[in-house]
Amino acid sequence: MDNRKIFRALEYLWLFTAAIAVVATIYFLIMKDTDSALYFFFVFLIGAAMFLVRRYQRKKQEERQSAFEASRKK
Repeated sequence: MDNRKIFRALEYLWLFTAAIAVVATIYFLIMKDTDSALYFFFVFLIGAAMFLVRRYQRKKQEERQSAFEASRKK
């Protein structure tokens, strides 16, 4: 499997995790207690932060790859 596909899949995995955590946070705020909602809110923060980190890593990797390919063609 291509590295770009792996990086993109990991990026979307963290985005999906953050989205599920938001849904769980809202559910626990409405139906249950705030302690459980707080736990899922922190899961959301971690998921969102990891999504941004992975996105940054993927873009940097793509830039490095395109620069490497351009230098090989010369």
